Amino acid sequence: MFAVLGERENWRLVIKCSEESFEILTSLDDIHQAPYFAKRRWISISDSAKLEPAEVELYVRRSYELVALGLSKKLQRELGISS
Repeated sequence: MFAVLGERENWRLVIKCSEESFEILTSLDDIHQAPYFAKRRWISISDSAKLEPAEVELYVRRSYELVALGLSKKLQRELGISS
């Protein structure tokens, strides 16, 4: 899992981020530490957060990369993830 998107009108997107991004993003309005995941640098982005769609896409891609890098090399190969 590298992202979770709530299905409702006022959605929230939960993603993993780097330590630096975690500090920067959680200082912004409508972006908070994700409940139960904050110790591992997961954030919750509200639909009202002041991020451009391209920025959100970049953070989702980076979340995927961070999670993929945390997998064992064997599992990365089985899933077809190149490092």
